[in-house]
Amino acid sequence: MNRIDHVIYGTHDVNAAGHRFWDEFGLASYEGGLHPAYGTANRIVPLGDSYIEIMGISDPTAARMNPLGEFVLSQIDDGDRWIAWCLRPGDIEQTAERIGSVAVPGHRVRPDGTSVTWLLAGLEIALSDPPLPFFIAWDDDAHMPGRETLEHRVLADGIDGIELVGDATRLREHAGDDVEASVTEGSPPRIVAVTVGGSRIA
Repeated sequence: MNRIDHVIYGTHDVNAAGHRFWDEFGLASYEGGLHPAYGTANRIVPLGDSYIEIMGISDPTAARMNPLGEFVLSQIDDGDRWIAWCLRPGDIEQTAERIGSVAVPGHRVRPDGTSVTWLLAGLEIALSDPPLPFFIAWDDDAHMPGRETLEHRVLADGIDGIELVGDATRLREHAGDDVEASVTEGSPPRIVAVTVGGSRIA
């Protein structure tokens, strides 16, 4: 089964966005760390088995030199918005083969100096054909970003829903029929909103 692992909110200022999530939706966040290879940084809204990743640019020069950094820059050109989503499959290697990708390792150094590692598949597809998701498998479930304990002002235990616009058939073929997502045919393809803790966040 493919579960929603996280949804990425692109922003020009990760700390300001973190304040917005707290002030408007009662969702706390913590500093995630840097992705040096991508020129990005993030904050995490932990939700147990899933999370919201608030992602911004930490190094514009590095960001322009790789597809992910360029994607984030292009997506937030007109303002902060949902830019991508990620599923956690039962078998990352099998999923990578199914979608014509390869599972590649990734890592991020947390502010406390510990390293979080994972396998990622289909990112190149998601960046070129949004809002198709990409896929992840964590090397250590205990280090999954959503596991961090923070006190939200609302009851928030997971991502309750995600609303997408795009090619519904293509999305289902890529993501799988078991993913709980609302898909509306239309253009431009995009993530419209995410529901967490009783709030629809657009």
